[in-house]
Amino acid sequence: MAGIRMNGDGVAATVAALTSHASSASDNARAAESALTDVEVAARSPQLASALGNFVSRFTAQATKVSEHIDALGGGLNSAAAAISETDSQIGDSARSLTQR
Repeated sequence: MAGIRMNGDGVAATVAALTSHASSASDNARAAESALTDVEVAARSPQLASALGNFVSRFTAQATKVSEHIDALGGGLNSAAAAISETDSQIGDSARSLTQR
């Protein structure tokens, strides 16, 4: 079974790093909670509701355009795949006819 070996300095450094990260995580959590509270207050404004509605409309329109482009690309790829398959079949037929001569 593999293990990790550390001397006293390594353990102390690891504990210090973990403590620092835990402190940073707590600070980040408090900042996120504060930001969410600010958003909750701001979300009550009619201007924000209107802006969010506009954003959703633009996002939906863009998503529809992307979907249409992906569908077109898929159709093009299917056509290319069919052409490649047909070419492969023709090459196979030609090779068979050459070997039968």
